[in-house]
Amino acid sequence: MTRIRFTPHAVATLNEIAQWTYTHFGAAQAERYRVDLIQGCDRLENPSPSERSCAGLVSSASGELFYVRAGMHFIVFRRREGEVAILDFLHVRSDLASRLVSFSDS
Repeated sequence: MTRIRFTPHAVATLNEIAQWTYTHFGAAQAERYRVDLIQGCDRLENPSPSERSCAGLVSSASGELFYVRAGMHFIVFRRREGEVAILDFLHVRSDLASRLVSFSDS
């Protein structure tokens, strides 16, 4: 069974997203969206055709770095034997390629 692990940075970003959603749309919507993002991460337990390699966006990205869309965010993750490490949640309007550079070396 594949283990889903959230990095501290991913947890902090998820909390920021929840806080922003709470401020703009209320507690119920913030909780629904937080749960949707976490469920999106849970679905990564098994590889999916919707996953995209980051190697096409960032030349220094290894074949282990991926992203998938969930709501208005991309879930950035690394798949390794027995584990999926959630690295960050990036808004779809962000410059994905420039933001991914920071993960290509880690």
